[in-house]
Amino acid sequence: MRTTKVLLAAIFFSLTLIMKAQTIESKIASHMIEVKKNTQDTLLDLNFLKEKVKDKSIVFLGEAGHGDGKTFDVKCQIIKYLVENEHYTTVVLEGLDFFLSQIVCGKQGYDTVITHDAQLAKADKGIRLNDFRMAWIPQWSYSKQTAMLVNMVKQAKVKCYGMESHTGFYYYNAYLSRLLEEYSDSTKLNVLTKSEWATLIRFDNQIEDYNPFAPKFKDDSIELYKKLLGKVLSEIEKSKPELNSKGDMLIQSMKNVFGNIKEFKAYADTTMEGDIAINNIRDSEMYANLAWYMQRHPLEKIIIWAASFHGCEDLGNIKHRLNDSTYYKRTHVMGEYLRKNFNKKVYSIACISSEGKEGLNYDTATYNIDSIPENSLEYQMAKTNYSYGFIDFESLRNDKELYNKKFHSMILGYKNKEGRWLSAFEGVFYIRKQERAIAQYKY
Repeated sequence: MRTTKVLLAAIFFSLTLIMKAQTIESKIASHMIEVKKNTQDTLLDLNFLKEKVKDKSIVFLGEAGHGDGKTFDVKCQIIKYLVENEHYTTVVLEGLDFFLSQIVCGKQGYDTVITHDAQLAKADKGIRLNDFRMAWIPQWSYSKQTAMLVNMVKQAKVKCYGMESHTGFYYYNAYLSRLLEEYSDSTKLNVLTKSEWATLIRFDNQIEDYNPFAPKFKDDSIELYKKLLGKVLSEIEKSKPELNSKGDMLIQSMKNVFGNIKEFKAYADTTMEGDIAINNIRDSEMYANLAWYMQRHPLEKIIIWAASFHGCEDLGNIKHRLNDSTYYKRTHVMGEYLRKNFNKKVYSIACISSEGKEGLNYDTATYNIDSIPENSLEYQMAKTNYSYGFIDFESLRNDKELYNKKFHSMILGYKNKEGRWLSAFEGVFYIRKQERAIAQYKY
């Protein structure tokens, strides 16, 4: 009897030591399921997502880095599954300008006033406005691993819209201004004189430095531009165009331009505060464009493609650096707006890897994903034999003690950060071996 008691005590003591030794990262990783390929083809079996997204209207698909080619491929497969099986209709993209996407992917007729005449040749910059692949930033659209999505858009299997404001002014000002003039004439608003319209349309002549993020303008010409565009915006708003009409689209496009100009000013501040300001302006504009679209298409189910950073729903509870606990508290991203306004209707997925290589498709530089920190979630995920896996963070939130725990992960840019990750995303898609993005077109 005494021997039995001693043996039981020893077992209990051993189990206690094992439980104490188990880290929060290993506990989270123990919930990972394996994602296998379908037996009949090379695509992943994604049927497990059915239960995850059945009550959702927005699925966010994130990536740790913009050179994650294998992640691009997996995200395309998820989009294909959601479109074909779960009635998702539209992909909203980082890296695609809102106004341009209305031209390329929007209603027929918008492009009838967009001409490639000599007057607009300088503003055109070689962009073909009828080509989705040319409109989406090439670091994605030129990648071999995004071909599935590009083809789906071209074949009209999925609708596609842009949520960016920060590319619109630099490339497409002349096109937007020409469209505004013709709209003004057709609706008899008579907002500006012919001379003022000419100034607005040819405003790219006032740009001295064609920096795509922060161009330099001659004298105080930007103030004249804002004044003229502001008059047009005010008059079209007063006319109260119907939702989702051409006038409605032009109002949002002009608001994007003003947001873009705010970004120009923020770029002049090279401090950390300037970086925060740039991000906050951009993400608020991206969310505004997304919300604009959803308000006008309330029955559609949306997929968002962007960096995981932009979809993080609880950035303030993640530590930016070891010695900086406030940077992310002052930084506000689109995911936070999504949670506030759509909450349970959102399922946000971050993709992450534990080995392999990454690199932008236009750059020869390749970066190794190695030396994974032992205190990271990815280190624990790598202990499995899974090539692909998935952890449903949303279901783990039911364990309140676990939900409030902080742990380490490399979800944001392969930098190991401590935070309340269970509240940051609804799920994590594990891709063991990453591969760099490969360009299939010449720049």
